[in-house]
Amino acid sequence: DRVGRVPVLIAGHALLLPVYGLLLSSSGSAAVLFCLLALGAYYAATDGVTTALAGAILPEGLQASGIGLLVTVISIGQFASSLAFGALWFKFGLSSAVIVFGVALAGALAIATPLLIRLRPGAAG
Repeated sequence: DRVGRVPVLIAGHALLLPVYGLLLSSSGSAAVLFCLLALGAYYAATDGVTTALAGAILPEGLQASGIGLLVTVISIGQFASSLAFGALWFKFGLSSAVIVFGVALAGALAIATPLLIRLRPGAAG
């Protein structure tokens, strides 16, 4: 609550970047432990914050249906990205899939960060 929803949301997604890097470069129990902790922190920093941010932005009469639609779209997107990652892994190998998704995540963060920061102050909380 001290830093606001938007910085937490951005930082949560940014936590995935070192996970992709470790998948490319490391193995061993320390890397696996870091990846598991970072993935847990990612979910902790994004799941609740995303719906809280949407609730603050949506008009009062549309909050429940808007959040429901948001969660549905996110779930469909996660499913589609899982299928795409698996297809890339199968066709081109794990390293290629990790690189593609890491670059896509970095690009999405670069585009989304300034847009999220411009949200009205009350919504960005």
